[in-house]
Amino acid sequence: MGLALTASFIFHILTSFILLLLWMRLSSVSKELKQQERMQSEIEGVLSSYIMEMKDENEKLLSAIQNGVIKQSKTPSASIASPSSSISSMNVKPSSKTVYRAYHSSQNAAEKPQSPPILSEKDMLLTPLSKGNEQYVQSLASKAIELEKKGYTIEEIAKELNKGKTEIELILKFRSES
Repeated sequence: MGLALTASFIFHILTSFILLLLWMRLSSVSKELKQQERMQSEIEGVLSSYIMEMKDENEKLLSAIQNGVIKQSKTPSASIASPSSSISSMNVKPSSKTVYRAYHSSQNAAEKPQSPPILSEKDMLLTPLSKGNEQYVQSLASKAIELEKKGYTIEEIAKELNKGKTEIELILKFRSES
């Protein structure tokens, strides 16, 4: 009887220990799940605000085109769909400098379909702009990271690089998470 009681006691202790381990593992998994859900909702919020910012910029561009600030190209490949009635009812007038930059950057992008060499972030920050016969251009992400390291705020970086504040936030956030 003493042996059965001792075996039962050891079995209960072992079972309690296994239950404790399972509870701890379940607790850590639920914490990770909550953290992933929080990160997912945060990323969704940032991406949705970025998309809204892009939509607003597109509406401004369409409005500028409609008002005649930018002349549409006569080539069939550059046709633009007519904006919706909600866009035409808006009285949004972007600065001519912004519209001019956006128009010419899209024209230059269409003329030069070359892709720059792929470099790591470290190489981009340390590589001079010209090296022998090859030309290297610093990426937007590396420029933003470099300015952040110099102590610029997100607003200052966005203004310096002529990009939206949300786009810079995304670049810096994804860089810090990787």
